[in-house]
Amino acid sequence: MMTQKKKELKIQNIANIYLHSITKTNQRTFKRKNPKISSFLSAVEIAYSSLSAPLQRIINNDFFYQDYPGWWKLTYKKNNYQKLKATAVSKFLELFYEI
Repeated sequence: MMTQKKKELKIQNIANIYLHSITKTNQRTFKRKNPKISSFLSAVEIAYSSLSAPLQRIINNDFFYQDYPGWWKLTYKKNNYQKLKATAVSKFLELFYEI
C-alpha cells in the first residue's frame, strides 16, 4: 500500500510534467508529433474533470497552482481538510491510472 506522502509526490510529479508540457503543447505541431504527451495531458484532464468540485479545488490548489499556501484555512478545519485531501489524492490517482 502506498503512503499518503508517496501519493502526493506522484501527483506533484504529474503536475510538474503536465505544466511543463502544456507550455510546449501550445504549439500544435508539438502535440501532433508526440502522441504520448497528448495522451498524458488528456489523462490528467479527464481524471481532474471526473472529480467533484471540492476535490478538484484541492488538487488544483495543492498540486498544480500552488500560489496560495493555507488557502483552505478559511473553508475547512484542519482535520477535515486533511481527510478531504487524502480522498482527493487517492481518487485522482485512481482515475489517472484507469485511463
